[in-house]
Amino acid sequence: MIWYWNETPYPIESIQQGDFIAEDEAMATAWGFAQSWLAGAGKFTLPTSGSTGTPKQITISRAQMQASARATAQALPLADCQNALLAIHAGYIGGKMMLVRALEYQLALTGIPPVGNPLAHLVGKGKLPFFDFMALVPAQLYNIAHETPDLLAYLNGCKAIILGGGDVSARIVEITQQIQAPIYHTYGMTETVSHIALRRLNGAGKVDYFQALEGIKLAVDAQNCLQICGEVTQNEWVKTNDIVELITENRFIWKGRADNILNTGGIKVQIEVLETKIQSLLTELGLSCALAIVGLQDEKWQERIVLFLETPALPAQTEEKLWTLLRTTLYSHEVPKQITYQSSFPRTETGKIKREGWKGDKGNGKTGGRGNG
Repeated sequence: MIWYWNETPYPIESIQQGDFIAEDEAMATAWGFAQSWLAGAGKFTLPTSGSTGTPKQITISRAQMQASARATAQALPLADCQNALLAIHAGYIGGKMMLVRALEYQLALTGIPPVGNPLAHLVGKGKLPFFDFMALVPAQLYNIAHETPDLLAYLNGCKAIILGGGDVSARIVEITQQIQAPIYHTYGMTETVSHIALRRLNGAGKVDYFQALEGIKLAVDAQNCLQICGEVTQNEWVKTNDIVELITENRFIWKGRADNILNTGGIKVQIEVLETKIQSLLTELGLSCALAIVGLQDEKWQERIVLFLETPALPAQTEEKLWTLLRTTLYSHEVPKQITYQSSFPRTETGKIKREGWKGDKGNGKTGGRGNG
C-alpha cells in the first residue's frame, strides 16, 4: 500500500520504518502517528479542542480507536472505499482517526497540510486525485464553494464526506445541496474518540437529527445534557455540556451548549438557537458571513447581547434592513443590543469559534455598527 503527502509517494513500509523526511509539521505529525500505530502502540495522548474552555490532555487506547473505526465502517461504506483524503491536522482526534480508518481498512491515503481550500491546494500541486472518502471542517467546504465553485462537482464522485469540528451554518447546508455525494455532519469529541453520531445533510436521506453509531448508548440528565456510553468510552458514561432533544434511544437533535446560555434581563437565551435564527436572516439579505452571539457584561441587562459579524462594516442601508429583520422576526429579548464587525474571529486550531475572551464596549467603536438601545 502506498500513501502520499501532496504528490510524493510513501510506501507504508517506509512510514513504518521511519524512512521519510517530513515536508512540514503536519506531515511529521501524521506519519509519526502512523509509525507508532504500525509499531503496535497501545495508548495515545491527545489534546481536547478547548472550544469552550481550557484545553487538556487525555489518553486514549488503541482498542477505543479501533472500536471507533469499526462503528464508522458500519455506518459508512468504508469497505467499498479505496482512496481517502487527510485534510485536517493529525494532532487532533479527527485527523488521527482518519489515519486509523485508512490503516484498519487498507485505504490509500493522501495527506496535505490543513489548508483552507484543500482541493485548490491539490490543484496547485499539479493534480487533483480521486477520493472515495474525506473529512473536512465546515470552513473548508465553504471555501471550496466560494473560492473554487467549479471544483464542487469533483466531490460528486465521493462515496462519503464527513464534516466535523463544529456546527454547520445554514449556508453550509445550502452548499451541500449542490453535491450528489452523501455528506454527513458528525457529532463527537476527543473524549468519545471522534464522532459517535452522524446527520445526513443532503440528498434523499437528509434528516434534522443525529443517528448514533452502532453500540453507542445515549441518555440525558436533568438539564437535558447528553450522556454517552460505548466501547469508545470504555463503557463508561461520558457527560457532555450539549443540550439535546432525545427523540429515540439512538437519535437526538442538538440544541446547543449548556454553557452557551445568556441571561439577559432575567431571560435565558440559548446562543446557538439565536445564531441559527439570525443566520437565516443574513441569508435572506444575501449575506454569507460568519456570525457569533456574545454576551457582554452590562449593568442594566446583566448580559448584553451583541451580534458579531465576521465581515467589513455593512453599508448603512443593508445594516438598516438587517436591524428591521431582527426587530420584526426575533422576540424582543433576543434582539441584539449592538452589531459589531470584526475582520476575523478567534478560533481554535480545529476551526471552532472561541467563546471566551470577547470584549466590547457599550458604544460604537471603530468595529461597531449602530446599537439598539
